[in-house]
Amino acid sequence: MRPYYRMASHSTHANPKGVTFIPDLLPEDRGAVFLTGSSPAGLADPGQSVVITLTWVTASVLVSKRGEATALIIFAMGDLRDEACEAYIEAHRALEEHRPVGSG
Repeated sequence: MRPYYRMASHSTHANPKGVTFIPDLLPEDRGAVFLTGSSPAGLADPGQSVVITLTWVTASVLVSKRGEATALIIFAMGDLRDEACEAYIEAHRALEEHRPVGSG
């Protein structure tokens, strides 16, 4: 996961890559716009990484506290993780196509 963290940090932490690579802008805006505030663009990869990591950590804790429903809970968390990752992809595609999220 380290490469994803470093990529997300380029525009935040001082380095030469932060000037040329701005993941917070849509591809057509790169080079034409200078971002001065927050942007919803570029959140799909970090969002998915957070969802996956939280699922791993929670599953690890659940396995150490074995119970009758542990396997079922971990399985359900996997389904929720997949749905959340798909939602991040959908939001990213909607942003790229300049349409509201959930409109197809």
